[in-house]
Amino acid sequence: MNYVNLRYYKNLTKANNPTSTLVNRSVFYYGYGTNTTLENGEVIYPTEERGDWYSPQGQEKYGDVLTWASGNALNHKYTYTMILSLRDGQMEPEDFIEAMNETAENYFDDYRLIVHYDTNHDHAHVMAFRDTVLRRGEFDRFRLEMRDKLSSLEEQRILEQDVEPEKGISIQQEMDWEDDLEL
Repeated sequence: MNYVNLRYYKNLTKANNPTSTLVNRSVFYYGYGTNTTLENGEVIYPTEERGDWYSPQGQEKYGDVLTWASGNALNHKYTYTMILSLRDGQMEPEDFIEAMNETAENYFDDYRLIVHYDTNHDHAHVMAFRDTVLRRGEFDRFRLEMRDKLSSLEEQRILEQDVEPEKGISIQQEMDWEDDLEL
């Protein structure tokens, strides 16, 4: 079963001032992972990116995503975060982009996503912004539509992976051919 987790939070401090702090932390975590704190208290920050960022238009740079997310957090009341996970399919970034472009257009104006292949299941983290909360029916409809779209794309990938390889020279034929060259 595919998994679609959708959550939201307000982009406000306790004093009701706009903030991008949580969004900035999320972008860093999605992009790089967690920091390591040594016994002496020194913090080691990860430097290797965990994946590539994408928007509806294509690949994005980390710094551009951070700027986009921070600005949206300050200008929109809510941040929505999603995890789109697949059980079996080896998905490509384009699959997640297609699912978001087709499913999210009625719910979110824009988004950024990053695909991770560092767990047992391919998954994408997605961020989007709104000024209103999705009503319960919209929330459930979005999750079901996204799950169905991901399932369809996963089935396509599985079929592609199970297709027999193209007819070509076999290893044995290649070895026989090399033997003929030595004559």
